[in-house]
Amino acid sequence: MLTTGCRWGELVGLRWEALDLERRELHVTSVLKEIKNKRYLGSPKTPRSRRTIPLTQLAVDLLHRHKIAQAEERLKNGSGWNPEHLVFCTSTGTAFAASNWHREYYRPLIRKARLPYIRPHDVRHTAATLLLLDGVPAIVVSRMLGHTNVAFTLQTYGHVLAEMREMARDAMEKRFGSPLAANPEKSSSF
Repeated sequence: MLTTGCRWGELVGLRWEALDLERRELHVTSVLKEIKNKRYLGSPKTPRSRRTIPLTQLAVDLLHRHKIAQAEERLKNGSGWNPEHLVFCTSTGTAFAASNWHREYYRPLIRKARLPYIRPHDVRHTAATLLLLDGVPAIVVSRMLGHTNVAFTLQTYGHVLAEMREMARDAMEKRFGSPLAANPEKSSSF
């Protein structure tokens, strides 16, 4: 979630055929939906939600290792294990229930990392905030998150804009310097 900005349902609904590890891309083509304790794979909620997300090399390396581990699991459990070819599934090869995933995987991971608790969806927000703070254009972040339009992205992450304003000031100062500081007697106001 942190390196892709994906929603929880997009990641646990991800199938291996939607990954292109050679090109370092994840294609959001299905999502896991849960209604009244019934789980099923469905389509992303909007046309913009169907998208291609770049993968970091770290993610690709971990996915390669994970694929090998799943192949070993399939050998132990038979060809019927993980029939949906989910990238992330339970040890029995079925889709995750949100509550089980949260309790058995997410919370322990947060504790192990000695991090304060953060809701899973907030990890998506953290990814977007970090991208914006690193200067990734808002339109790119918007597309990566699957937002309908960039205005929504800017409105949602408006808190980042204050820090970005400081970055803009610092960039202008770096580019143009401060000639008045070097020659104070010639200062004038515009």
